[in-house]
Amino acid sequence: MNNALFKICLILIAPAFFASAFTSPEVVYRITKTFNIRANIEVDVQPMLYNEAHGLKAPSPKFLMGEGYPYHMYKAEEPSATQTRKISIQEYLNKMEAGWIGQIAGVSWGARTEFKFNAQIIPIDDKTGMPERMPKWTPSLINQAFNQDDLYVEMTFLRSLEEHGFNISYKQAGLDFANSGYQLWCANANGRSNLRMGIAPPDAGHPQFNDAPNAIDYQIEADYSGLIAPGLPQVPIDLGEKFGHIMNYSDGLYAGQFIGAMYSEAFFETDMRKVVEKGLEAIPSESQYAEVIRNVLTWYKEGIDWQACWKRVKDKYAGQLHTRPGAKNNYLEMHHDGIDVRVNGAYVVIGLLYGEGD
Repeated sequence: MNNALFKICLILIAPAFFASAFTSPEVVYRITKTFNIRANIEVDVQPMLYNEAHGLKAPSPKFLMGEGYPYHMYKAEEPSATQTRKISIQEYLNKMEAGWIGQIAGVSWGARTEFKFNAQIIPIDDKTGMPERMPKWTPSLINQAFNQDDLYVEMTFLRSLEEHGFNISYKQAGLDFANSGYQLWCANANGRSNLRMGIAPPDAGHPQFNDAPNAIDYQIEADYSGLIAPGLPQVPIDLGEKFGHIMNYSDGLYAGQFIGAMYSEAFFETDMRKVVEKGLEAIPSESQYAEVIRNVLTWYKEGIDWQACWKRVKDKYAGQLHTRPGAKNNYLEMHHDGIDVRVNGAYVVIGLLYGEGD
């Protein structure tokens, strides 16, 4: 990963968010532009590596800070020939900025509907022609994003990378998150509590210690990993191993790696079906998350409308997916599994496919 490229990303996004993202109010964050960049970014297309799906066996006793499970890596199918893709610095900056603005606008605009229409499609308001509770878009709404965990958690990850590099240890990633001071919920809150008790990633997200390992937390916080890695899907896979295991596990982790890999591919591909398929290459094919996404792709290809596709997901998966047989989570059930990654991720893909680039 080009260091200069990463710093460009930080220059553009860091100042607006860091003030609310960290515990110490006296921290002043500055980056100067005293570095050189090439006119183009060249990306060698390489096979992706990802972790095998892990069983839900009890974790080893070596779960204290700095220690965790050994992982076994294996290769995805290798490309038939070496490829190189190029993107100009300006095009990268434009697309990267658009990615952040899109995420910020999405969480700001849709915030008023959160948890208000569980397990149902939001009805249209006859007076406004908009979904109920959705305000008319105005640019000022962008400023309502600063208290959204979708965004400020990512700033912690980026700050950790800026300070410690891409080889950041599990221990350091955990310490930085443990020392954050913002409000958290669900898997994020569980993970941070575990860290503060000395339970390190990947165990902090393991179902032995976290009753929401498949909640959407890392999925909604993984955008950064693809936005700093144009055409480099291995980067979001590797970053997910470090940061995603703080609060999630198994499908909860794969969801974030999937999202990050799609962002990475979207710098070079505009066909949303192909972007989704590339995202699937970043996660184990035998995972439940991959199964759900493949089903959405199949149903989309059948030509059914988005409402029918949404209903198939709800009927087939909502209420059926739990961490292990007999296990339940009241928080997930209260929201009809809409914040389980396997249901929520399907809804994300429905939006991408049927939105047709809108």
